[in-house]
Amino acid sequence: MSDIKTTSTLYIPDNIKTNYEFMPGFGWKEMIKAAIVVGVALIIALIWAGITSHEHSFFHGVAIVGIAGFGAFGVFKKDNYNQSMLDHARRFFMFSKEQQKYKYQYYNPFASKD
Repeated sequence: MSDIKTTSTLYIPDNIKTNYEFMPGFGWKEMIKAAIVVGVALIIALIWAGITSHEHSFFHGVAIVGIAGFGAFGVFKKDNYNQSMLDHARRFFMFSKEQQKYKYQYYNPFASKD
C-alpha cells in the first residue's frame, strides 16, 4: 500500500451571488428592512397628519415616507465588499470603544545592571 496523499485544489469563483438581488447590493433582506422602515415612517406620518390640522400635512407625510425610504435604501444597500453603511457604522462604533492607547515601558534585557 502506498501512503501517498494527493490533494486537489478547490477554486471558488468570485462575485457569485447566493441570493437574488434586485440590483447590485440590494436583495430581499435589504428590501424587507427597508419596508419595515417605510412602514414605521408611514405610521409616524399618519400620526403627524392626525395631530396637525395643517392643510399641507399630506405632503409632509409623503415627505417623511419618501425621505425614510430613500434613507433606508442608502443605509441598507451593500457595496462591492458586501458591507452596508449600517455595517460600517457598527464597525466604527466598535472600534471607538476599543483600547486606543497602549502604555508600555521599554525594557532592554541586554542593558547592564548598573
